Amino acid sequence: MSKVRLRQEEVSPSEKEPASLGATAPTPLRVQALIDLGIELEELAEALAVNPATIRNWLKGSAVPRRPTVRSVDDLRRAVILLSEAGITGEKAAQWLRSRQGGPLDNDRPLDVIREDPVRVIATIRGLVFDE
Repeated sequence: MSKVRLRQEEVSPSEKEPASLGATAPTPLRVQALIDLGIELEELAEALAVNPATIRNWLKGSAVPRRPTVRSVDDLRRAVILLSEAGITGEKAAQWLRSRQGGPLDNDRPLDVIREDPVRVIATIRGLVFDE
């Protein structure tokens, strides 16, 4: 099994993230992984500013997301990976993304902010990971 370096320690990819959240996973797999995590399809559609039917079409392979939406999916993927580094995984990560957060998010919900200002979401999570 290949190894990746994260914060000066060797960790196999399966220990940090499911393959469907990997950097090379196709967008439909990433979307399905976010749904499997516990983010509801309707919540995800709202966060990405698309219709829930559009997401269903991505999952079936009958449509492809536009580039800005792919970037937002990748920002959510990165947020989930960073949350896992902070020990927040599974449904707890989904709950964190849908709950109001302090710090750089100023009491906004990460799912509401990720599309327009992913840096604020990542900065808040980095504060959890690195105790900033």
